[in-house]
Amino acid sequence: MIILAELYARYPDTLPESELQPAASRLLQVAEEACRQYFAHRYEQLGITITARVEIGSTKTWTTIKAVTAAFVLYGGLRQTADYLVKDGDALGRLILPKVASTLGLQSSRPDRQERRLGIPGELRRLFARVGSGEMSAHEATSRALRLLEDSDDVDTVRELPRLAPLLTSEFAEAERARQDETQLTIAPPALTRGDGPAKEQPNAPQWPEMALPPARPTQRRRGVVAIRDPNTGHVTIRSY
Repeated sequence: MIILAELYARYPDTLPESELQPAASRLLQVAEEACRQYFAHRYEQLGITITARVEIGSTKTWTTIKAVTAAFVLYGGLRQTADYLVKDGDALGRLILPKVASTLGLQSSRPDRQERRLGIPGELRRLFARVGSGEMSAHEATSRALRLLEDSDDVDTVRELPRLAPLLTSEFAEAERARQDETQLTIAPPALTRGDGPAKEQPNAPQWPEMALPPARPTQRRRGVVAIRDPNTGHVTIRSY
């Protein structure tokens, strides 16, 4: 499985411990409904799995949306698919995060902090951008992408690696060739003639924004629950910690 979106929100209000389990169940249901509406027929095709986690103290929530790793080969090229999946993750964040406070029953709807992390698709998109700008070689980008997939420690992902590895190698090499071709076609600026001013410095290539880091873990003992729907029974399973 690959993470399409990991949505984090922190609120100053504190939920009573007795409300933790029902709050996590409601958040899971809201996220499922949003994903089913957004993906429509793709929901089953992508094998969407959702986890809702809620902690108390100041109230913190994590909503994690995953898809099967085979999603990378469902929409054509890996680069194009990564772009699609990043847009999906971003759109889901905009759909779900505004509903978190009311779903949990918090008095304040204004979070202290919100984050959207876009998982492996976001990492791949950044690697393609760096190869395209000349910051990284295709070989290094391929190695990093494979390490990302291997480090996920997911059976589904490991099973897909033999199919993804040659595709990553080919598409990063293609991105590198495209950059080299573009560089070779660049015409040197003409010599200055009378009346010409100094050549203007070209702006740097645009960079994809860095995704937010996961929230730092508090030092005190955490109290929370994780809710997920059992794919076999369809029932919501809740684990406390």
